[in-house]
Amino acid sequence: MRARHTVRIIAGHWRHRLIRFDPGEGLRPTPDGVRETLFNWLIPLINGARCLDLFAGSGALGFEALSRGAAQVTMVDHQRPVCLRLRENCELLGTTQINIVCSDALTYLRQTFDQFDIIFIDPPYNTLLATQTFNLLNRQTTTTPDGVIYVESGTHMEPLVLPSGWEIFRQKAQGEVRYQLYQKIKETVNREWAST
Repeated sequence: MRARHTVRIIAGHWRHRLIRFDPGEGLRPTPDGVRETLFNWLIPLINGARCLDLFAGSGALGFEALSRGAAQVTMVDHQRPVCLRLRENCELLGTTQINIVCSDALTYLRQTFDQFDIIFIDPPYNTLLATQTFNLLNRQTTTTPDGVIYVESGTHMEPLVLPSGWEIFRQKAQGEVRYQLYQKIKETVNREWAST
């Protein structure tokens, strides 16, 4: 039986390792089944990828990504106790490939110049943060030309209104969780390359 307030890494070189998290308001680790499906979608992209885990919480998505072959993960969360726990888990796993930023996600995005291949958006449900974050990512060009954005939300919430130039690549619902993977429309990518 799994200990309370732990998340199991599903696959990769940390397979079956447990990471601890502190329960808190809005902290809701992505369920195992959802993560399994998501990372099956990401198989062609994950190896060597630079990932950004916004609203990191337990770090389940970021740790899973690194376990499965990502090159580097940046985790962003505004709660100091959450960030401290994430650092502890990094030490327990013996990794230096994770950068933890204790900051509001929107503030971080306005200030960073980094680009990422895979971005995870998993904010507390019942907020407008997913839409606000996606729009800001689009304006800041935080994704690489072939980058993808994952968004997780409650099934009771209105679907994300996409900025121009993006499309749903994969989507599914499980229980109360709706999750989607978005990519840039290829014509948009080609235009961006032509203008550089």
